[in-house]
Amino acid sequence: MKKKIGLYSEKIRSKTYTVAKAISMQDYEIYLITPEKENAVDNQHLLYLGKINKIKNIKVVSHPKTIKIDYLYIELSNIDLSPKIMDFLRIAGHLNVLYYRKKQFYIKNLFTDIKQIIKNYKILFRTESIGYIDGLYDFDLFSFFSRKYIIGFDVHSEFLENEKLKHLMFAFEWMPQASRKFKINYMGNINPQNRAQILKKIKSFLDESNIELKVLWIDYGNRISETRGVPPEKYIEYLSESDFTLCPPGYERVTHRVIEALVRGSIPVINEDELYLYDMNLQNEVNCIAVKQGDWIAAIQKILNIEDNELIQMRYNISAMKEKYLLPEVAAKRLRQKMGLE
Repeated sequence: MKKKIGLYSEKIRSKTYTVAKAISMQDYEIYLITPEKENAVDNQHLLYLGKINKIKNIKVVSHPKTIKIDYLYIELSNIDLSPKIMDFLRIAGHLNVLYYRKKQFYIKNLFTDIKQIIKNYKILFRTESIGYIDGLYDFDLFSFFSRKYIIGFDVHSEFLENEKLKHLMFAFEWMPQASRKFKINYMGNINPQNRAQILKKIKSFLDESNIELKVLWIDYGNRISETRGVPPEKYIEYLSESDFTLCPPGYERVTHRVIEALVRGSIPVINEDELYLYDMNLQNEVNCIAVKQGDWIAAIQKILNIEDNELIQMRYNISAMKEKYLLPEVAAKRLRQKMGLE
């Protein structure tokens, strides 16, 4: 008999798609449980709901009614369980939480966790695992209750749902020793403010530098009238033509750009304290460039001094990650294993 998997999400986002897609690659009976009316005008919710609706073996419901869920995964930005969620707990054989809390100051999070434990201790005693996307501490109060793990991330959903784009993205036809057209690229939204500040400093440094450097820079803001980036085929092409891809954090610390760069053999440049969020053994000057203490200019200067043989070796190291981390089926299986489904 097929396992019945429930994924409860009040506000569907890209990370919901990541989890749903990974579960759907196994032969389960899957239910995405999401309220019908609360998100009627939430564009992000509707966008990803439409994407998940296209996955064949996932059924979207507002309430599973009498269905006995074997494994229930509840998406929460904070562990504040409403009466609606409590109804679903009674039908679940195994209860798990996908915790999308923003990692902030340790003491501040500690007090938040204490409040949640006092309020929801009955639920936490039943919770078998808590998956984090924004980061976790070596020790927090939830360690007493549940197994913890990093969810990780994948490429953008458009490169998984569209077979043509998926084939182009994951072709792995690039050669580590081949020279590339661009030294550095940035392609994406300049917002929010923390990202805009980082990009402004980098752009000023590159513009003022006397070094002849081939840079691909395509940015945009949030205005509807603006051209938003490049077509996905061109995006794949530009990644494949770039030695390094700048991956500053955006609205969340994790970004699709890191995985997409790796898959196309472009070395991601990423904050040092974010490496572990991808759960794929990212190491500075091995398969990425780590930005230490937020000093992006120092990281750019390091890039300028990397010898060709070092650059090629880093690409070989990325190529070696393919079978263990980068293929979508492999990434999905690793996530299912962390979730306790395999």
